[in-house]
Amino acid sequence: MKSFQSTHKIKFPNGVQLLAFHGSPISTTDIIQATTSPELLDKYFAEQSSTVFIGGHSHIQMHRRYGKKLILNSGSVGNAFEFAFSPGNPPRLLPWAEYAVIDQSGKFFRCRPSPRLF
Repeated sequence: MKSFQSTHKIKFPNGVQLLAFHGSPISTTDIIQATTSPELLDKYFAEQSSTVFIGGHSHIQMHRRYGKKLILNSGSVGNAFEFAFSPGNPPRLLPWAEYAVIDQSGKFFRCRPSPRLF
């Protein structure tokens, strides 16, 4: 646990810089959703220099723009949720894995969600 890092930066040859984290760049317990307010996004990302952010914690795949930045959630391989968990509203698990594949070739950067196999 001494070597645990709450964030990890990856710089791709084309100049794209990705910041990976669990909840948000500032906390492992934050939850970022498609409905997260711009004020909270400012708190999490305004001072960050990366252009692509990928996190988890909510177990729900997501992509959204924040200015010129891209925020992604890769989902969950073992416990993909149909909707966001909230107290008194237990999650419903999806019968498939959700994950993302990140590919950088030449000048292009792609993030593809997993295919949904039933």
